[in-house]
Amino acid sequence: WSIEVLHKEFCEILGKACKAQQCWDLVPGFAHPPVLDRADFAAWQRQCARSGIFSAAVSRRATRYAELSAPDLNLPVDRPRPREFSRSGSQVFRRVEAATIRQADAAAKVMGLTRFELLLTLFSVLLCRHAGQHQIVIGV
Repeated sequence: WSIEVLHKEFCEILGKACKAQQCWDLVPGFAHPPVLDRADFAAWQRQCARSGIFSAAVSRRATRYAELSAPDLNLPVDRPRPREFSRSGSQVFRRVEAATIRQADAAAKVMGLTRFELLLTLFSVLLCRHAGQHQIVIGV
């Protein structure tokens, strides 16, 4: 049943995103847009790459990710998990209607985001809500 709950809620939050005018409309209490946008960040990244300090920045970032103090994602489960970790599992596919994807693309464009950025943000909000956490780390 867990995947059905996640799918339903993801579609609901996607619907809200399609109606939002700005990405910060999705986050209660967030009153101001970010100071930097993607273009600023991309320009900074290109400058770092040209100056030769990019490899040092990548090394620092890897160290920073290793030191992040976000707790393990503690999602509710529908059955006990095995004592030992394994990579065995399965894939579950759910269809999102084409009209919803078109609306999401339009909302992302209004917000200055890509579809990937919008969907990843919505997925992280959903995970935070189910885990009861305010901070999670998602590697991309």
